Amino acid sequence: MLAVDELKRTIRSRPMAAVAIAGLLGHIIGLGG
Repeated sequence: MLAVDELKRTIRSRPMAAVAIAGLLGHIIGLGG
């Protein structure tokens, strides 16, 4: 999936942003599930 490659690239270039995004997604998934 292209989105996964984009995410990996983001994690490598902006680790702190990736952590924030992962936390936000986890929060959304937690609320949804």
